[in-house]
Amino acid sequence: ESLLSELRRGEYTCLVCTGEMDKSSKIWSCHHCYRAFDLSCIRDWAKRGSSTAKDRSWRCPSCNNTHFKLPKQYTCWCGKVLNPPENEFEPHSCGQTCNSPLPNCVHGCSFPCHPGPHIKKCTAMGPVMKCSCGSAERQLPCALTPYKTGWSCSRPCDDLMPCNLHTCGRSCHAGLCGPCEKPITGRCYCGKHTASLKCHERAPLRSHTATAQWTGCFQCDEVCDDSLDCGNHRCTEPCHAKTPNGHKCPRSPALLTHCPCGKHKLDQLASPRKSCLEPVPTCGETCGKKLECGHTCYWPCHEGECAPCYAVVDSKCRCNYTQYSVACKLAQQGYVPACNHKCQALMSCRRHRCLEVCCEYEPVAAVRERNRLKGIRRNTIDARSTADQMTIEAVHVCTRECGKLLSCGKHHCQMTCHLGPCRPCLESSSEDLVCHCGQTIVSAPVRCGTKLPVCLNQCQRPTKCGHRPEIHNCHEDDKECPRCTERVTKYCQCSKRIEINNAMCYQTVVSCGRVCNELLPCGSHRCPKICHPPGQCQTKCTSQCGKPRACGHPCRQVCHAPKECNESIPCQERVTVHCGCKRLSRTVLCSLNTEPLECDEECELEQRNRQLLSALTDVSDAPMEGDLVSRFLLLEKTYTPYVLSLYSQQKVWCESIEQILQKLVSRELGRQTYHFRPMKKLQRKFIHELAETYKLYSESQDPEPKRSVFVRLQASSRLPKIGLKEALFVSERMKEKERKKRE
Repeated sequence: ESLLSELRRGEYTCLVCTGEMDKSSKIWSCHHCYRAFDLSCIRDWAKRGSSTAKDRSWRCPSCNNTHFKLPKQYTCWCGKVLNPPENEFEPHSCGQTCNSPLPNCVHGCSFPCHPGPHIKKCTAMGPVMKCSCGSAERQLPCALTPYKTGWSCSRPCDDLMPCNLHTCGRSCHAGLCGPCEKPITGRCYCGKHTASLKCHERAPLRSHTATAQWTGCFQCDEVCDDSLDCGNHRCTEPCHAKTPNGHKCPRSPALLTHCPCGKHKLDQLASPRKSCLEPVPTCGETCGKKLECGHTCYWPCHEGECAPCYAVVDSKCRCNYTQYSVACKLAQQGYVPACNHKCQALMSCRRHRCLEVCCEYEPVAAVRERNRLKGIRRNTIDARSTADQMTIEAVHVCTRECGKLLSCGKHHCQMTCHLGPCRPCLESSSEDLVCHCGQTIVSAPVRCGTKLPVCLNQCQRPTKCGHRPEIHNCHEDDKECPRCTERVTKYCQCSKRIEINNAMCYQTVVSCGRVCNELLPCGSHRCPKICHPPGQCQTKCTSQCGKPRACGHPCRQVCHAPKECNESIPCQERVTVHCGCKRLSRTVLCSLNTEPLECDEECELEQRNRQLLSALTDVSDAPMEGDLVSRFLLLEKTYTPYVLSLYSQQKVWCESIEQILQKLVSRELGRQTYHFRPMKKLQRKFIHELAETYKLYSESQDPEPKRSVFVRLQASSRLPKIGLKEALFVSERMKEKERKKRE
């Protein structure tokens, strides 16, 4: 009604374009939420990609329900009239009855063409319906008409039953009458017994002999035992319908023409039989008859039933863990072998395992456990849930005693083993629970495990030291009072017996913090332990011996007094040996027979250059410049001009780089590599050339502008014989001397 009212006034808003609609607008209405939209707007909305899915469905802008049909035409509310004429009183209505199908009803909506939901309950009369048996009929309102179940007139059915003898005694009902349940008295096929049975249970067969005839209805439990036509044998078949020519001897020569296995005719094996008492000749071949199990009889041709099948078949044990070979006859009789495997299925408590030998329910438990774990992984089952306890096999329900310690800490759970926490302890005491100070009381009966509430009174227990007790609340007896924090003077524990002021009263051990320094049994070293009780000095000296060896270096072995130093152990001290000109040097282990190095060709070349330079130098300057010339020759072989040039401009930075490389080569950094921070290209060039002087491996890493330098130690890495500072000084002195010469 509000929708129609707003359309009459032209105030209804389209949610797509937010424009107003009136009685002359072309509209479309959603059949889920009944919201009306402008036809062109909703058609554009349905075609847009933002509102459509892969299955070409689209959603209503108001209720978000799915639609599959694209709005194309303007119809009335009920959809019967295309482009309905303008209606002043009922906008967009055709004026006809709505007649839209209603659920559970044969009629349609009785409202005039309208927006919104249809009539909830049909008010028309239903059709005339006959009862289930068809003997009566009636008409009810449509809402009360039992379309699906029908109705019953409560009269007897009286339909003829399938036996064609009796009629149905049930009251009017739906469906078939069913089998006839009337009791009758019938005779068996052989005519020896009569019995009472239901009509539908009889199976009539005609029997007649020379003296009587009757209709048998059932088979009794006795054997026929009538004499056969041969006069020598009797019928061994169960109760059956009798006929004058029905009892013929199966061993009669006229009927038995083949051997027992049926492969050969009897006239081919022996002379013709004249009586049924004569034995039936056999062919001697394998019987070959198919047994019930599917195998064939492997005995020679024989009379009577075949022997049990003893062929070997594979049969799994009860728990399906092991497979065995058993006789086919045993397998048919239901024999199942048993293995020695112990069942590993978890019991209902999930603490114990079944451990029964060859448990037939282990496969079932394995499937149940797999489904449980799968549900836990998919978050459909809680790992602590007990909802699956009812599905556990009866043999896997744990019947042991739980035995867990209860929350009271004194008693154990006496219930059968179970999942989850145990129940609270049910023991109780008839005595009141009183705190130490007597001011907090829990009246009896007191449940086992009940603890006193927090007592807010000061604890009254006396202290062992005699000082006042620390300020704290009253507590239970199993909880100790806080330690005494009074400041007292105590002696340290070592033999010095030094007084320590402001020590805590509770401290039993007080240390002065000084080294013991008592002479050890070795007689050479003193105890390095900090203040300790007398008599607890270090029993075994772990210091180095320190006595001078024959080479002059101290002994580095662990103290071995009173024994002499073992001179057979080589001295591990490092010494440096030089060549004659002191240019070459090498660090070697100490030895009494250390020989100097021999000069090489480079040494000789350096000596000749020094002599040549001294010859070119003035005689007056020779004593002063001799060492300067040799240092200049050394720096030219050591540093590149770029290194000295940058060092002269940035001494502080270059010296920091030099210190890092020196510590790296001398192993002071404790590592084999060093990574410098990102820097400019000229600074990286300085590090590369300086690293080459130290015989280090260097490389630039990372792209610009964060390119940096990485250096690593090599086997040939060494320190240069002249530093940057000295090299710059020598270089400037030589330049000044050359300048004076030119002048």
